[in-house]
Amino acid sequence: MHSLADKNEWDRLYRDKKPYGVSGKDQIARWIVEQTPATETGKALEIGCFPGRYLPTIGILGYELNGLDMQDGVRDMPAWLLDQGFGVGKFAQADFFKWNSDEQFDLVLSLGFVEHFENWQEVIEGHLKFVVPGGHLLLEAPNFLGGFQNWFHRTFDATNLAMHHVPAMDPFKWADVVREHGFDIEFVGFFGRFHLWADQQDLSAGKKCALKWLLRSRNWFKHLLPSNSRTFSPYAGLVARKKK
Repeated sequence: MHSLADKNEWDRLYRDKKPYGVSGKDQIARWIVEQTPATETGKALEIGCFPGRYLPTIGILGYELNGLDMQDGVRDMPAWLLDQGFGVGKFAQADFFKWNSDEQFDLVLSLGFVEHFENWQEVIEGHLKFVVPGGHLLLEAPNFLGGFQNWFHRTFDATNLAMHHVPAMDPFKWADVVREHGFDIEFVGFFGRFHLWADQQDLSAGKKCALKWLLRSRNWFKHLLPSNSRTFSPYAGLVARKKK
């Protein structure tokens, strides 16, 4: 494993955080709904599932929810999801590279997971064995690769950027990997309207002023800049179906 963020770092980031879901207006939630077939009997597995932002979105589509994560908070997720009326399977607190299961799933997804590893091809291949024939793989990562987005995070978000392996944020390279393993590509590319975010950083006064202006202006820019753009869109994604 060649992770750019170890468990101690994730423990720091998620300290005292409880499971939570996002609004249906969230750009990733909308993309998931657009790209994922609804079901009455399907099972979904999210790798790196805590804190569960998008599991309710998957649950609304009819999937039984399963998850894997190293964080302690994963143990709270079954009760949280059951309280919302979703079907719940198994949630494991384990290292992805050490965890194994004979079970396969109709939907295997990870959101903001692959790009934390230098050996990202191996990480993607580790997802594929859990997809049932005819089932779907869904991958998403932030876009720190495209021109403007890359410049922004290098300039104003370097600490956060260092936790990400930028070459692993190219969905077209993901597609090359999954095709070799018998998957058909249903969506690949960059998606979403222009958006920016940055973690707390130690910046110069000038950079602080520039960052403040950019963050205040992002809603204005999103109406001017193209959507689904490698340069400006905030997210990268792939949806693929395993051949029967």
